[in-house]
Amino acid sequence: MKYEKLARRFAKKRAFITGAASGLGLAFATALAKDGWTLGLTDVDGDALARAATELSTACGVVHIYKFDVSDFEQYSISAAEFLNSAGGIDLLINNAGIGCGGYFEDLSVELWKRVMDINLMGAIYGCKLFIPSMKAQKSGHIVNLASAAAVAHPPQTSPYNISKAGMVALTESLYNELTEFNITVSVFMPSFIRTNIGTSTIGTATVRARAVVAVSKSNLTPEWAVNEVFRAIEASRVYTVRPLLIQSLWLFKRLCPETFLRGIADYTRKMTAQLDAAARRAAKNSSDRSDPPD
Repeated sequence: MKYEKLARRFAKKRAFITGAASGLGLAFATALAKDGWTLGLTDVDGDALARAATELSTACGVVHIYKFDVSDFEQYSISAAEFLNSAGGIDLLINNAGIGCGGYFEDLSVELWKRVMDINLMGAIYGCKLFIPSMKAQKSGHIVNLASAAAVAHPPQTSPYNISKAGMVALTESLYNELTEFNITVSVFMPSFIRTNIGTSTIGTATVRARAVVAVSKSNLTPEWAVNEVFRAIEASRVYTVRPLLIQSLWLFKRLCPETFLRGIADYTRKMTAQLDAAARRAAKNSSDRSDPPD
């Protein structure tokens, strides 16, 4: 068993994971299934969710799947109740579902802003709202909130995403002291780009979507690496996990010199976006060249 401390703390091993059909959510589910956990998995992609359930069941996990959008509180309520009834409670809630978004502030519609907040932040709030009462009743549980380096750096042209992920940090901190007396712990993960499909699902302007695809594809951080970081943090009772080292350094620098950091991040972002734009243009040209018919 890879995560023995986690299993000893939560002997009944029951977890609910949002955005679990692919990427980081599926990696969490895979690791827990191998350790024999009972899983509740949600996603909007029903086909991918069904495929994941088949694979994970083979890996010795008991899997319940629920196809719904985490921004739909009514459907979330129904699914949460079904899982709690089937599993008899919950030990671990992983608020993973999210979408990327970018563009200049004034170019992004109110509807787009609402969509990002509803999924990235309200979806996590709904999960906490629905599962905390059960955790309080059993006097145990842990909540993982997936944030991002964007919660630290707040780069330009990604304001909806930045704010939603900063909200995940605030949610974690707000719940921390409220839940301590019930033996419920919370943690937040703030990583840099991880190789998942969030780049292709990013919404907003075409330029920023192209940058996101390139940034994710160039990352050397895998979902499996992220899962290990998160679970080791829970076992070590850490609230904050900021990775890799560069992001951790930026986080500490911001806390010490916030205004200097704010000015510096703008210069850094300009350089990084120029590199990403150039890479995106090369990728688009290569794709076009491959699709051109021969003479």
